Amino acid sequence: MVDLTTIAAILPAIIWAVTVTMEKKLSVLTGSIKTSILLAGFGIIPILIIFAYSHSAITSYVVILSIISGIFFTVGTLLYYKSLETEQQSNSSGTGLAQPAILIAFSILVLKESLSVLQALGGIIIVAGVFLIITNRKMEINKKLIPALLANVSWAGYWIFASYAILASNQIGAPLLISRVTGFLLAIAVFGIFLNKQKTSKAKPSHLNYVLLLGLFAGVFDAVGNLIFAYVVNLNLLSIASIFTAAMPLFITALGYLIYKERLTKEQGIGMAIAVAGALIIAMG
Repeated sequence: MVDLTTIAAILPAIIWAVTVTMEKKLSVLTGSIKTSILLAGFGIIPILIIFAYSHSAITSYVVILSIISGIFFTVGTLLYYKSLETEQQSNSSGTGLAQPAILIAFSILVLKESLSVLQALGGIIIVAGVFLIITNRKMEINKKLIPALLANVSWAGYWIFASYAILASNQIGAPLLISRVTGFLLAIAVFGIFLNKQKTSKAKPSHLNYVLLLGLFAGVFDAVGNLIFAYVVNLNLLSIASIFTAAMPLFITALGYLIYKERLTKEQGIGMAIAVAGALIIAMG
């Protein structure tokens, strides 16, 4: 029987997959910088609600860690949405393997978490499956996906610093709120810099209300995924949550096919099946 902890560990991957599907549309309409502002800004709402129920005091150490994590968060979003502007969301999401790989290594080497043999095997199977999803038969690398790859490295840094802040304060509300507000302010600052240089995206949404509504849902969904992931981190289970995050490209690829009609090759279909098998193995472990 699957326990609540396992459900909490896999939920962020599903929620973030839905978020990326909305962000794909936003990045095409408004560009990477404006999408980052919408995501960070609207994402403050659910985190602020959780923060309202947080009663533990935080130290300056936690504040500094949270601010640093916020910087990594926004750097990641700016880079990732740059790839989403032109590339398929399935291909862009495939670079996400870098993030859980770094987090798993961090959780084991630094946080001293432990994995069962079955769970480790499941993680390897997921990685193998997602690898098939993101590569073509010629094993060619798309240079336009490099920003997305760097984005996931940056997001790994975000969760490393956020994890320290969460564990040090024994709460998720304050660290994530400080981090998200920092990221929001940084995104606005970047927008101001590029606005002065007239390098903002030329794409303009035809319906502002539609863009704002899409940004609202994307921001809230992303923040809810972060809150659930942070809850698992607070249980000292960062490695487990990170393995499930490796399955996120599976969900994103499926949504890309259903909504944007992105093509799936035979290899990608096999990869999806393998990744699902890996997730089931972890759940049973």
